[in-house]
Amino acid sequence: MRNPKRPHTSSYKSPKISVAKCRTLISAAKEAAKKAYAPYSGLAIGAAVLAANGDIFTGCNVENASYGLTVCAERVAIFRAISEGVRVFTALGIFPNGSSSAMPCGACRQVISEFAPQCLIVLSEEPGKSRIIPMSKLLPEPFSLPSCQSYNLTKIRTRISNAAGGKR
Repeated sequence: MRNPKRPHTSSYKSPKISVAKCRTLISAAKEAAKKAYAPYSGLAIGAAVLAANGDIFTGCNVENASYGLTVCAERVAIFRAISEGVRVFTALGIFPNGSSSAMPCGACRQVISEFAPQCLIVLSEEPGKSRIIPMSKLLPEPFSLPSCQSYNLTKIRTRISNAAGGKR
């Protein structure tokens, strides 16, 4: 069930972005990639998110021996911006140092869709070239917690309690 307060991502109009702004984002992402901690994969990724107010926040991937605790560059950049009070974004640049391309993973796509469903993703693919993809194309049907709130949790808890013989 779709959240009626949040329009489907395909109904958002993606903002326009200039070639100069794309270059600026990729350049910032490239600098961020230099700070990545990637001893396990060897793949340093940098990301730069463009806020609606023009500010740019960067992030790099930070790997961990427990792979599930690794955090991608895209999420680091977005979380950094959020920690500074910024909530509206128009574009996200991604630079994969040592790879020809790097698409956001599923976790990153979900985070991007929550905070910037209209965002443009600028992917650095080879020296001097990039590709722009609207977020709505990367994750056309994102999960949304408010859509889950249509369930009556009290009824669910009662059913669980009754199934357990009234004991919790």
